[in-house]
Amino acid sequence: MKKSVFILTSNTRLVSDSDDAVILRSVKRMYRDMQFILSKTDGTTSTIRLIHEAGISQEGYCIEFPNKKTMHIKAKDSLGFTYALLFLSEQFLQITPFGLERPTIS
Repeated sequence: MKKSVFILTSNTRLVSDSDDAVILRSVKRMYRDMQFILSKTDGTTSTIRLIHEAGISQEGYCIEFPNKKTMHIKAKDSLGFTYALLFLSEQFLQITPFGLERPTIS
């Protein structure tokens, strides 16, 4: 059986119904990182949807994939969304938060 996976592309859209300045700045930063790393594509558009969820701990987040074209980031507050987007940027785009160097372990 073939598994479906979410693909982050330059066409990926971030959707939020929030007008919180911190969240909007985090979304803008994620778009900047995506444009910097990802090649322009004519391929499939995927969506990252930011959803407020009261049951998540303060500054925490949860990432879910309801289908192969949609990622849900659930968080209680703006810092939760910020941390989630920084995680995605670091793990999948290899951009460290705030330009910090990754520590090396010897």
